[in-house]
Amino acid sequence: MALRIWFQSTVEIASYHSYRQALEAHFRLAAPEVEVALHGVPEGTWGGLSPSQVMHAPYAYHKILSDVLFEQLRRADRERFDAFVLGSFTEPWLRELRSLTDLPVVSTAEAAAHVACSVAHRFALVTMNTENEWFQRVNMQARCLDGRISGIYVVRPEATEREIDTLFTDPSAYLARFADVARSAIAQGADGVIPSEGLVATVVARSGLTEIDGVPIVDPIAAAVLYAEMLAKLHRRTGLKPGRRWHYAKPTAAVQAFIDGKSRGIG
Repeated sequence: MALRIWFQSTVEIASYHSYRQALEAHFRLAAPEVEVALHGVPEGTWGGLSPSQVMHAPYAYHKILSDVLFEQLRRADRERFDAFVLGSFTEPWLRELRSLTDLPVVSTAEAAAHVACSVAHRFALVTMNTENEWFQRVNMQARCLDGRISGIYVVRPEATEREIDTLFTDPSAYLARFADVARSAIAQGADGVIPSEGLVATVVARSGLTEIDGVPIVDPIAAAVLYAEMLAKLHRRTGLKPGRRWHYAKPTAAVQAFIDGKSRGIG
């Protein structure tokens, strides 16, 4: 039976028509033997804005997104998916999500960084705006990867998620700017480059750009899906799951029942 992977985007994917189609095509190319189900957040989640216009405010980002992600993970668990991919380089509530289930929870950012470590001594992240750059810097520092990352760069002029979605029909100008930034990173010591945001990564992958001046472009979408496939197989065949003693401590059945009851009471 084919493995089933839930890929969770943090954009309202139903209205990101070009991105959705490009992602689904890329899943089939990267992992043809795996069933990848693409999900976004419900329409209206971001109040008509792009996530980048909201996520710089911690309270707003938490209030808008947290319950959606936890419920989507629990649904993936109930529907017996084999792995859950958190398709956001901001990695919202990755620790908390892993503490909720034994289902492998994969971060696109973490998977791409791990793959990059296998092909480059030092690598660069190239993203679409300063909001994403901040999250990525903080998250990579938390993993103690400073010595492996040559820099985090922004393609300018900066863009929001909605603006990137319009580029799929003719991405040539954006790809040229991306390549210019990548070459700057390479000149400063990068031996690998990650397009470090889902929309940017998909635009780059769809163009067929896999290398610049002898430096590999690490595809974080393919990396995340294939990493999820690996972890799902390890979970299925060896019982591998997150450590529960410290960082990913799982709530007891009694605590989970209390939380569920309190949530029903609020509703």
